Amino acid sequence: MDTTSPLDQALRATGERLARRGQRAAMVVVGGTALNLLRVVERATRDVQKVLGASGSPVHASVIRWQRGVAQYAVGHRALVREAVTAGRTHKIVLAGADYRGPGVNDLCADADLVVDEVRAW
Repeated sequence: MDTTSPLDQALRATGERLARRGQRAAMVVVGGTALNLLRVVERATRDVQKVLGASGSPVHASVIRWQRGVAQYAVGHRALVREAVTAGRTHKIVLAGADYRGPGVNDLCADADLVVDEVRAW
């Protein structure tokens, strides 16, 4: 029994179909508050060519811009977090989560280590 998700199955089928035609599929995610949408496909194509050694141009490309896809912290956010962490320590409160030190999975994993160390220090 195949336990892969329908999305995984569709992606695999698409990859196999493209491979039979001598093509490959890639998804490139680009982000940043100052992202210039002009030439973003060309820039992403160049990066893929450089990193993967690919050649040629995309058969299809689309740009989807999510205004609030990933948290963009305001200038001074880190200083505010430092102040909040310091204030919380006096009451044995630890701040954890994407609101404080980063929205990515890697940020949350690193944050978990800090939280555990803080609680152990009590």
